[in-house]
Amino acid sequence: ELKSKDEIGDVVNGFNTFAGKLQNIIGDVKTSKDELMVAGENLSGAPVEAAPVVKPKRKMSKGLFFALMLFVGIPLPGTGAWTGTLGASMLDMKFRDAVIAVMLGVLIAGIIMMLGSLGVFSGIEAIFNRG
Repeated sequence: ELKSKDEIGDVVNGFNTFAGKLQNIIGDVKTSKDELMVAGENLSGAPVEAAPVVKPKRKMSKGLFFALMLFVGIPLPGTGAWTGTLGASMLDMKFRDAVIAVMLGVLIAGIIMMLGSLGVFSGIEAIFNRG
């Protein structure tokens, strides 16, 4: 866990929180799937009572917003708008905040890919390899 108190520390902590919650949610979904499979096999036609739905609190920090934006903005397989939107939905982020973070992330990814296509990164590498 990062103990930095600056903006970078907030972003890193937000990203770690985002990744941890996403991992917990995926684990919960897998567990629920297994339980539903067993319940479906044991179902004998008797009425089943539904458990009450508990929604998580709608608390989002700036770090989580920036973590989502960077997650979407990193042009790697498995990251992007679809995955970021799914994560924001699972974390019950406010719609407006999630849309803005995803849009900014897509813009960042587009800029990174444009710079790569124009050869900017190769030019920077050539400058540093001269010395």
